Amino acid sequence: MRRFSNSVKYTDTSEVKIDVLIKDYFIGEAKYWMITISDHGKGIPDSAKKELFERFYSKAKGTGLGLSIVRTLVERYKGKIWVGDRVYEDYTKGTTFGMIFPAA
Repeated sequence: MRRFSNSVKYTDTSEVKIDVLIKDYFIGEAKYWMITISDHGKGIPDSAKKELFERFYSKAKGTGLGLSIVRTLVERYKGKIWVGDRVYEDYTKGTTFGMIFPAA
């Protein structure tokens, strides 16, 4: 839910658009489930993306723990998490958070 509230907080318009995609994803013959959550907000500069998942992230408006906790949970279930631009190489068009989990 925090991801959604941040999308509202960091959007300059009265309309907030969030896209959620869940699909099968294959790496070789291994099947995964991929979940991506994208917003159309201000985006996150590349210089800030590297540290987002660190505990007590110093530039966070809150405690700096939220994404660190999410990363820990995703990794506990043998998954991977990442952050990127919604529009390739244009962070100002929004952010995408992605996760993959091994299919059961």
